Amino acid sequence: MRTVLTARGVSHRYGGTVALDGVDLTVETGECVALLGPNGAGKTTLVNLAVGLLPRQRGGISLVGGDPRSARTRRHLGVVQQSLGFPGTLKVGELIAGAAVRGGGRARTRHRSWRNWDSPTSPNAAPRSCPEGSDNGCSSPWRW
Repeated sequence: MRTVLTARGVSHRYGGTVALDGVDLTVETGECVALLGPNGAGKTTLVNLAVGLLPRQRGGISLVGGDPRSARTRRHLGVVQQSLGFPGTLKVGELIAGAAVRGGGRARTRHRSWRNWDSPTSPNAAPRSCPEGSDNGCSSPWRW
């Protein structure tokens, strides 16, 4: 198995407040890991260190064998944090073009495979129906 994330002896402080104190964590390919704890336990701090959003203070963190602050390393990463979102006016095709540029490709303003993705209310968009017995917030018109 390939190691995706390694944290060894990771400690982090915000002024006099200890957020992490000697945390060790290893995540292998295919594993699903949940960080559970009360507010202020350091969950977000650990994730932000792991994805390179915070500078490391003590200990070591490796993401797919590299430094999480390196753009080359972060190309292997996809993160959606709970407080982030996209403007409602942003089209899916624009998101895909932005991701392509970030991944080293070139932006295309329109690609044939995106033609039905620009708006859930476009004439070509198919209505979305919820799977039978599903209760997962099926308010979006996107197709499953």
